[in-house]
Amino acid sequence: MTNTEKMTNAKALAFVLENFELPADVKEKIQNIYNSTTKKSASKKPSKNAEENKALGVIVTDILANASEPMTITDMQNASAELKALSNQKVTAVVRMLIKSGEVVKIVDGKKSRFALATED
Repeated sequence: MTNTEKMTNAKALAFVLENFELPADVKEKIQNIYNSTTKKSASKKPSKNAEENKALGVIVTDILANASEPMTITDMQNASAELKALSNQKVTAVVRMLIKSGEVVKIVDGKKSRFALATED
């Protein structure tokens, strides 16, 4: 486990179950707790905000796909009526989500940050 990964209850319980010899009753109890924690996380559906951001992400990737050069957040907002209606911070959050997923890259040019679609090499 790297330092960037968050230690969750499910990960901690899985570690105990895999690495320690436990009495049968204790092991059963920990297994039940582990099962309930994994069931909770599997049943979560994306929030309304996450769904909205995903739709906005499609708009951003379309804009960047048609751009001849990397764009700033403001350039993206000026290229789309849907994005222009949003705050700069909201569009930045959507772009950050796309960077994290590997679809978009950030290019720092002096004090300006520009964004482009990630190229498949």
